[in-house]
Amino acid sequence: MTKEFQAQIRGATDDEAALRAALADADIAPMLMVLVQLTGDLTILDEVAPHIHGAWSFLESVPEPLKQKVRDRLVDALKDYAVADRPPPRLPHAEVLQRMMSGGVGQMVPEEYIPLLVEETQLGEEDTRAVHWQRDPARLAIRDFKVIVIGAGIAGLCTAIRLKEMGIPFEILEKNETGSCSTRGEDGLALERGTNSLIGVGAAPRRGADDRAHR
Repeated sequence: MTKEFQAQIRGATDDEAALRAALADADIAPMLMVLVQLTGDLTILDEVAPHIHGAWSFLESVPEPLKQKVRDRLVDALKDYAVADRPPPRLPHAEVLQRMMSGGVGQMVPEEYIPLLVEETQLGEEDTRAVHWQRDPARLAIRDFKVIVIGAGIAGLCTAIRLKEMGIPFEILEKNETGSCSTRGEDGLALERGTNSLIGVGAAPRRGADDRAHR
């Protein structure tokens, strides 16, 4: 994890002009969250947060000079991590995460959402969804036991991924040709079906998130 993180940081900072061009097109809220996590600087969060009025990018009124301040500090932070070969930042304390979440969406986020954020973003040091065997799997007849997964939706595919990681044979059954999450091309446009987080940029039809799950 540390080596992969350091390689990504070095790759991002190799071309500072390209990095700055990418940040110029980025939304302010995600940039702000990255900066705060990398540096632990809450003063910049308090400075920018009052200008964020919702979770969507069009619900912010951050002045351009303040946006540029965030970009410049983020570039400096990334370069510092690259030069010093720093490891990934530690998971912020719960109260800091709550301030970050609230600042990023423009309203107070209840503390019960913090565990959900940590799990979904995998910010913690352990996989909270990992399976822990009660008995030694090497002694179990796993290969003789096959699981049938009904439906190739998000839940079915995630289940299949976990089964594959555990070495348990499985088969996915889906009544539709491409599942409910797919992209189809029509008149040169890419039309999404199903979960709207699976957004593609090409017009050619493609399957949804089933590339990681195989029989």
